[in-house]
Amino acid sequence: CKTDRGERILVEMQRAPQKDFSERAILNMSRAISNASRRGTKDHRITAFYSINILDFELSEYKCDDTDCIHICHFKNEKNEILTPKVGLFFINLCNFASQQPEVSDELKHWLYVLKNMHLFNEEDYAKQEGIFKKLMDECRMDNLTTAEMKEYKKSILDYEDMKKSLAYVDELAYNRGIAEGVAKGIAEGEARGKAETARNLLLIGLDIQTIIKATGLSEEDILKLRS
Repeated sequence: CKTDRGERILVEMQRAPQKDFSERAILNMSRAISNASRRGTKDHRITAFYSINILDFELSEYKCDDTDCIHICHFKNEKNEILTPKVGLFFINLCNFASQQPEVSDELKHWLYVLKNMHLFNEEDYAKQEGIFKKLMDECRMDNLTTAEMKEYKKSILDYEDMKKSLAYVDELAYNRGIAEGVAKGIAEGEARGKAETARNLLLIGLDIQTIIKATGLSEEDILKLRS
């Protein structure tokens, strides 16, 4: 995003917890700053750039209570002085953020509803939108995508489907392995119970321990436990 004052804002949303997400956010912001800089000039001033990360989990780097919902990070020196206000990372924990919002305006409710359900809207829903919300849906219509954007979009769908199939296959392998291990464990336990029962019966008829060891394969210690 780009504000009227030329500030650039990178917005990321992540629902599933991800390891080292804060480092990912720094990397993505660094790339964006580099891409936005002017090449071939000696002007090293950077455009104000902010990374807003909306998360459905708490960052592992922070051990916070239920009241903490926003973390603001700047580059600072050893005196806690900000090196530049032009760069900042914001992490919003939606889990805690919701509990800090007792009153939500009707306009915000409309925004949240549209953003959450836009992918389900049909032409009738589209016709009901007015003002900024109609403009938003106009911007998001697939027929506005350029050829390159459409190609990238279709590629992302294929990548997503490939990932789903891969994860499903991993789950299937784990499930089958679990069944096989369960069957093997059940057989082993059944054999152990059968040997113990045989040894117990042989003890009852008065056979000596060495003979029972040869007949069942159990150790002397196991057989003595059965006797007790």
